[in-house]
Amino acid sequence: LDCHRPVTVPARRPAPVRSSACVIPSAAQHSAAGTRTEYVVHSPRARAEETAMIFVSALRRLQPERQGWLDGPTPDTAFDNFRLRTGSGEREVTVAYREFAGALASSAGGAAPGWVTEADRFWRLHHGGGDPIGHWLSQPLQYFEPATLVVRRFWTATLELVRRAPTYDQLVVCTHSGPIRAIAAHALGYDPGEPVHLADLRVEFVPGADTASLTFGSHALELSIPTSVTPSWFAPHSRR
Repeated sequence: LDCHRPVTVPARRPAPVRSSACVIPSAAQHSAAGTRTEYVVHSPRARAEETAMIFVSALRRLQPERQGWLDGPTPDTAFDNFRLRTGSGEREVTVAYREFAGALASSAGGAAPGWVTEADRFWRLHHGGGDPIGHWLSQPLQYFEPATLVVRRFWTATLELVRRAPTYDQLVVCTHSGPIRAIAAHALGYDPGEPVHLADLRVEFVPGADTASLTFGSHALELSIPTSVTPSWFAPHSRR
């Protein structure tokens, strides 16, 4: 039931990444009563929380008989948007905007720190009507959390939630279009572009399996779960 599709969530600025729903069914198991149980989690950002609240409210209104089979919404930092390493630490990209704007103004006429240069390119694309998420996906950025690590973060968190709560039939993650687009790009082999507002990506798998089925828009395929193997280059790189 995609009851979140007809709901309109007001836009928040600055927001190059819109809230989206990433629906991840777990095992094909059901309660003794034959009712699907669902767990709703969301990124800690206000726009993702709003999406989750609307989703849960709509589901409870449309199917009141399922009140006892729906848990959440619950914030989870593992499903947060991608981050930017600023002068003060790692920040979610939109949260870092104010610090970026101040640092950019302070560096006017001089050499800007590397993170400011990268963030400036990102935000110029956003403000100019370009594709900042496509830029993030395709460029070897040094101060943004890499898309490939975001994909692994989401897969790892999903598998951990399913392991800790195997009785849920469906996990609904309300997050941001950047991570969803990165997960889709990894699975499809190309960037499918910015999803429509409140689009959903669905993944089905049986806990313990090495493969999963993914559906995104008109695309459907089976893929190997990427976190089943961890190459050495995913280990932290330290200065020698």
